[in-house]
Amino acid sequence: MRRHIKDMINDMGIVVLYGPLEAKGMYVDDYRAIILDNNLSEEEEEMVLLHELGHAARQSGEMNLYHRTRTMQAKAEAEAEKFMVAEEVETYLMENDLDCKSINPVVFLENRHLSLRYAPVVEKILSQI
Repeated sequence: MRRHIKDMINDMGIVVLYGPLEAKGMYVDDYRAIILDNNLSEEEEEMVLLHELGHAARQSGEMNLYHRTRTMQAKAEAEAEKFMVAEEVETYLMENDLDCKSINPVVFLENRHLSLRYAPVVEKILSQI
């Protein structure tokens, strides 16, 4: 696991647990815990961790709203996905010594094995850097 992800986990005071899950992962706000399916590849594990850390960073104390309506759930999932993509963009720029103007969103997404549906998110993130 990449060092910055370990640092985020420690800085946020999150406990990471593994077990058989129907989902790839879940964040349990009451326990400040992320539970990951134990069958994930290392690459999947990092993406799921970043997603779940997005819930911890953006929705801590508000997870009761997550289950209220589908709209709130969709908003929370979109925020967690945006957090994951933003972290990946930042890491990609640092690892490749690039500035935001020299990154192609499609090339980035393909390099990170992320869905091309994130292209607009990447473009927005890059425009804000």
